[in-house]
Amino acid sequence: MQYDRPEQAQAAISELNDKPSLNGATLKIDIFKKQNERIDPNAAQPQKPYTNLYVHGLESGTSVEQVKAMFAPIGEIESCSLKDKVSGIAFVCYKRPEDAARAVEEMNLKQVQPGKAIFVSKLISRHENSEKRQGIS
Repeated sequence: MQYDRPEQAQAAISELNDKPSLNGATLKIDIFKKQNERIDPNAAQPQKPYTNLYVHGLESGTSVEQVKAMFAPIGEIESCSLKDKVSGIAFVCYKRPEDAARAVEEMNLKQVQPGKAIFVSKLISRHENSEKRQGIS
């Protein structure tokens, strides 16, 4: 939920956190944090550097050139591609991991049109996703 005032959010956290939900599960309520700000208690090692990004929420018909123009000010792009012409999904690969990390920080949830934000994250390979679901990494 989103509240207009921080004190409303804090009251909801105080009142509902660790209480049983309608289905009996325990509620966990907290202030929203971006993915890169969250601490994974199961993480044994720091996150590996990455250069490949997954971008979605682009306007249908966005071109590779338009995506490059959005992301190029952050750093040198090695490659850029679209999943297709209508899905609004792109893949951006930077030459340097620090540029990719900066792009996630600066571009995730950025308003590209009034009322329309894009979502930018590290590209997670199928292998990494499978390991994550199994609790391996």
